[in-house]
Amino acid sequence: MENLGSDREYNIEYLKGELGRVNQELHILTERRRNLEQNLAEWLCPYNVGDQVINKRNGKLLQVSRINSQTWSREGYTLLGIEFKKDGTLSKNTRELYPSDIQPYTAEKQEGKK
Repeated sequence: MENLGSDREYNIEYLKGELGRVNQELHILTERRRNLEQNLAEWLCPYNVGDQVINKRNGKLLQVSRINSQTWSREGYTLLGIEFKKDGTLSKNTRELYPSDIQPYTAEKQEGKK
């Protein structure tokens, strides 16, 4: 009977060790997947960090501060943008923009409005 107890303890320790190794591999693969998804989003997105775009929903000018991976969306990305104040400086307001909310910005278009 005592031998059964030691086998049980050995099996429990073995299984805990295996579970730890699998969790470590899963963490590495999850991080790799996240990096690949981010790289894909950056390749798919026609904008770069620092570009200026217009939010179609409210017409405000934003500066792209981050490109986010969105595997569930058809386009594969969303943008995080910082709104400009009326004086032309960046505000503290950030907005997440879906590709359908984004209008490209060019200085010529803005000057033509004045």
